[in-house]
Amino acid sequence: MVGKHTMTKELKIDRRFEIADLETLKVLSDPLRLQVLENIGLANERGELATVKRLAGQMELPATKLYYHVNLLEKHDLIRVADTRMVSGITEKHYQIRAYNITASKELFATGSGDRDHTLDATKAAVAAALTSTETDLFKLIESGTFDGVNSPTKPKQKILFSRGNAHLTQIQSVEFLNRLEALINEFNETNHEQEDTEVYGLTIALYPKVTNHNSKETEATEEPKK
Repeated sequence: MVGKHTMTKELKIDRRFEIADLETLKVLSDPLRLQVLENIGLANERGELATVKRLAGQMELPATKLYYHVNLLEKHDLIRVADTRMVSGITEKHYQIRAYNITASKELFATGSGDRDHTLDATKAAVAAALTSTETDLFKLIESGTFDGVNSPTKPKQKILFSRGNAHLTQIQSVEFLNRLEALINEFNETNHEQEDTEVYGLTIALYPKVTNHNSKETEATEEPKK
């Protein structure tokens, strides 16, 4: 069993980190790297540091499969080495996350940016990786048998929320709704992780204006037929 490394000092973890370069954005386009990043963050929330060996045990993967991904996350400053220890003559790194929330800079998507097409490709891959991780989590929950819609004598029924929909919003309504949503997300992220009998819950949210073709259809309908 791999021993835990409890943190002896307060880690400096930023509240938010904004990605300003394309290569760092590409790092988050892999579902496995996202899982590694999330597991390190969860360890930090428990007051622990993460090692590759411990991550391998949690994720049921060989450590050799994780070293490349961990090194890439470290190289791009998405995780940081908080401590090191000598284990059998080898330096063992203990990691913390860089920030609780990671976002991409709007400048990456600027029309005049020469790398805009590459940025869009990297963004598509990062979104796909996030959705794949969500899909994996949900399937694991269902396959585990702990979510069967039946209350047990020792544990109440686990509840999940999954929803997709569309709504017509004015600009003012969309801003107001987004502000309320961000407040809920902040509340979710700032829950007390030191309480007992807690479980880890995942949260995946996307709110965006849809690109529709109804305007073009209206234009076509008003055009005079060709003679």
